[in-house]
Amino acid sequence: MECLNRIELIGYVTETARVSETSGGEKTAQSKLMTRDVYVPARGGESKERIDYHYIVCYGGLANMATSLANGEKVFIEGKQEHWYNKDEQNRETKSSPVVCRTMVKMSHGSRNKEG
Repeated sequence: MECLNRIELIGYVTETARVSETSGGEKTAQSKLMTRDVYVPARGGESKERIDYHYIVCYGGLANMATSLANGEKVFIEGKQEHWYNKDEQNRETKSSPVVCRTMVKMSHGSRNKEG
């Protein structure tokens, strides 16, 4: 295998999805996912917790599914990371690095809906 761009996350939805359309008319949804990692430092001691927030972008049917997720719902996301460059209002270059979703599995409340 020469290269691989694949990300798998299990975490909790932290905001209601924002819905929009691409210039070609495809539905998109953007949201954030919180992941939590508990670890023991290499030198020992008490366990520590690290919380990360991930910007998630979904297209098509996955965008529809993302809009049905409520804050706090647990989901599995598989996708790839992309790097997007834009200009802000002051014409400064900005960068975002979303996870573009290819698979989403709802894990909360005993349901297992899958699309992708």
